[in-house]
Amino acid sequence: MPVPNGNRRLRAAFLPLCLTNEGLFRAMPTDDILRTLLMYFVLPVWLAAGFADYLCHRAAHIERTSGWKESVLHLLQFAEMALPILAALFLEINTGIILLMIVCLLLHQATAMWDVSYAAATREVKPI
Repeated sequence: MPVPNGNRRLRAAFLPLCLTNEGLFRAMPTDDILRTLLMYFVLPVWLAAGFADYLCHRAAHIERTSGWKESVLHLLQFAEMALPILAALFLEINTGIILLMIVCLLLHQATAMWDVSYAAATREVKPI
């Protein structure tokens, strides 16, 4: 089924589709949709949030308040989220990978609560 060239509204109706070698569109497999979503939405948003967190910590001068211990907690949080993201990008997504993602998310949340309680005891923690 060829896609009309000039009509954007009609073209959007064919999503999520991908172009085949014959120039025809077909439905994208679910794993391609998920991988694309992870690579081009989840990962950039996650990295942007991490960079915003870095800017907040830089403004709070954590090197003089909570020091290296809070930085170690941030590295732990980074590893807890990097593992499932890398697994999703390079391995076939199955129940084991999804279970790994859930476990790492729960560990990340627990470490984040530990981090905030530690930071609140050593410095003033503001919303932004």
